[in-house]
Amino acid sequence: MKSFKSAVIAGAASVLFAASGVSAQTANDAGPRAEAAAPSLIVTVVVDQFSANLFNQYRSRYTGGLRRLADQGLVSTNGYQTHGLTETCPGHSTVLTGRHPTGTGIPANDWIDPATGHEVYCLAAPQNTLAHGRITDNGPVGPGQLQATAVPDWLKSVSPQSRIFAVSGKDRGAINLNGHRGDGAYWFTDGFGLTTYVEPGQTAEARLAPVAAFNTRFRTAMAATGETAPRLWTGGWAQCQALTADWRIRDQVFHSTVPPTRPKFDDSPLLDEETLDAAAFLLETQQLGRRGVTDMLGVSLSATDRIGHA
Repeated sequence: MKSFKSAVIAGAASVLFAASGVSAQTANDAGPRAEAAAPSLIVTVVVDQFSANLFNQYRSRYTGGLRRLADQGLVSTNGYQTHGLTETCPGHSTVLTGRHPTGTGIPANDWIDPATGHEVYCLAAPQNTLAHGRITDNGPVGPGQLQATAVPDWLKSVSPQSRIFAVSGKDRGAINLNGHRGDGAYWFTDGFGLTTYVEPGQTAEARLAPVAAFNTRFRTAMAATGETAPRLWTGGWAQCQALTADWRIRDQVFHSTVPPTRPKFDDSPLLDEETLDAAAFLLETQQLGRRGVTDMLGVSLSATDRIGHA
């Protein structure tokens, strides 16, 4: 994850200006008056393991939103992390809190509790349940381990009517961007679609209500096509297929094919495509940025990280 955050924050700032109808240049020229105007929507986009070298390697191929951010946003071409352990959970905990992991309470994805000697997941919350009704992924989770407040919490304190949502391929991507007081942090779990955590006194039905229609559509599509290469790897980009070869890494030879021989939803481009579709779904159905108050939408894309780990 080294270097990813500088590009992310620049992107978030650029989107913030765009959502409020003010260009970055106009805001700079206009001075304090423009800066004081409340934006209608703040969008934070985090791409896990999207290092500066990857950003630059593919920059000429960007279209749409990434092209706009690259051309019109503030881009740090050699950004780097100022903390040591650049894993997903601590990295995401810094983005909207503005604090190092030592101040967020999340130093790593997992750690050993010195009192018990047991391993602890960064967002473990044994008092909670999972909305899809099964113990999967990292078990019951929630924002309790996050000891710092974040922008979503600050916004809710001054604007309780603001709506705040976050979506990701991972629980730790969504929950950190939703803070303690956001309206919903959703991530994909196998065979279900988007899930979330349920705190004592809450119901799974109510917690899933904002994405219930999306999940129905998602499960219908997956049931119809399954985890097949044509569905998971649409397009068959020529530059990706050109990488099909025997690759020697140290003393082993790996044969790569695009699409891979045993494709899975979690390891395919479809994971990010569906995450973006879910973000657009929430944007439309929750009328984010269209209700006269400032709303927030967090989007954490995880497919690049799956590739990095593999």
